[in-house]
Amino acid sequence: MSCLKVATVSDKGQISIPLDIRELMGIEKGDSLVLVANENELIVRKSDDIAKKVLKDEDKIYLLASQESMKKLWDNDEDARWEKY
Repeated sequence: MSCLKVATVSDKGQISIPLDIRELMGIEKGDSLVLVANENELIVRKSDDIAKKVLKDEDKIYLLASQESMKKLWDNDEDARWEKY
């Protein structure tokens, strides 16, 4: 589900996030948001979501590292000789 709204920037540079967007995104009072500016685009994400993604990506990195280290243990000449039997 997507939602399109327009927000006006105040003199202090503040905007209000419309209620339906806050509900859609699960944004509540006190939540931290991360803003990323890229040329003519502004991306707003909940900092919790970013932390979860980083942790998820770290898990993938650890899994790949584990697989690589296990390959070194499993793929060796000593173990290969047992494949003959």
